[in-house]
Amino acid sequence: MKKITTNLTEYDKILQSDAISSKQLVILSPVVFQFILGLATSLTQQSSPSSDMQQKRKILVIGSPCDNVPDKVWADFNTSYEILTYDFPKLNDFYQSMISGTCQNIDGIMRIGVISTATDNERVTLGWTRQALPHFPSTLKMIVNFGHGFEEEDITGLNARGIEFFNTTGGSEATAVVAVYLIISVFRQLNHYERMLRNGQFLPALIHSSQNAVDPFGKKLGIVGMGSIGQTVARQAAALGMEVHCINRPNLRRALKAMKDEDEPVKRLLPPVIFHEDLEDLVASVDCLVLACSYSPGTHHLLSRDIFSRMKRGIRIINVARGRCIDEEALCDAIENGTVAAAGLDVHYNEPTVNPRLLKHDCVTLLPHLGGLTHDSMKNHVLMAMKCVDDFFASSDLT
Repeated sequence: MKKITTNLTEYDKILQSDAISSKQLVILSPVVFQFILGLATSLTQQSSPSSDMQQKRKILVIGSPCDNVPDKVWADFNTSYEILTYDFPKLNDFYQSMISGTCQNIDGIMRIGVISTATDNERVTLGWTRQALPHFPSTLKMIVNFGHGFEEEDITGLNARGIEFFNTTGGSEATAVVAVYLIISVFRQLNHYERMLRNGQFLPALIHSSQNAVDPFGKKLGIVGMGSIGQTVARQAAALGMEVHCINRPNLRRALKAMKDEDEPVKRLLPPVIFHEDLEDLVASVDCLVLACSYSPGTHHLLSRDIFSRMKRGIRIINVARGRCIDEEALCDAIENGTVAAAGLDVHYNEPTVNPRLLKHDCVTLLPHLGGLTHDSMKNHVLMAMKCVDDFFASSDLT
């Protein structure tokens, strides 16, 4: 059994580098607050003299974590594990290596980027575990994948092999910011007016804005998916003066109650939330709807043609979840018949292809699924992935 000590690691130094005080911590969002506390108190796995002779866990790293965290942090992580770097020219070389090569006895995989090859640009992103599953060695016990969602991965197949799958939520804040940008855009149509200005239409843009732009202040915002992203959107939208609505969920009520029992500074971060019994009631009541839910068979075409027919006329639609949560053709019809006044989409049905019907509408703001992709969020993903590896193997070594 490994001896667990409580020495500070470089993870802690990263968190302390900005001299964040305990009083300042309470003004951060609960998601970031909990992450920082968890990371700052994580136990360093220091081997005792007797365990130093034990073989290190072998971790295959896909991507370039050292591009996102300080060299010292990555170097310290390397002292705890035997790190293999993905550098196979072809995917088949990777698969073969897990059968009879350098990766045949790996304990874990940490994916912090896209699997790509240098020669033929083969690329596996979402769903990469489906192709790799038959080739995984029996020694593999865990995979940590950067980013939200796991709908494309073969979780059932992984579980059947005794492989645990984790993902990181380091992009929650970044995605929420994009959602708020899209909320502002669909009300004020700022993207449209920027294009007009670039085309020399200064005065026409002013006239159009005075006749068509709408203030988000005082409007009702519905959120589907009140996880880390949804709750962050709720707080930021409340700061814009919007009234937050969502579907009634017992677990959400319990979570909100638990958060309200916290200290007063934390309580003040939580906007009032108005609950609705179902999606039909929600879409009939709100001025803007944000999808921030996970994708699953149950949320496929969550916004269906029938749901669009029940929406409050002039509603605005935001999607930072997954493209297939919306029946895209039904959305286009709803825009064209006036049911939907505007839409802001960071995700699309058949990425990277964008529906040509959406491209022709000035009231639609389109982004290339970049919500969670910033330098800061990538650093968060890497730190979370490293902590996940530490926690998993600390737990497995103690059992």
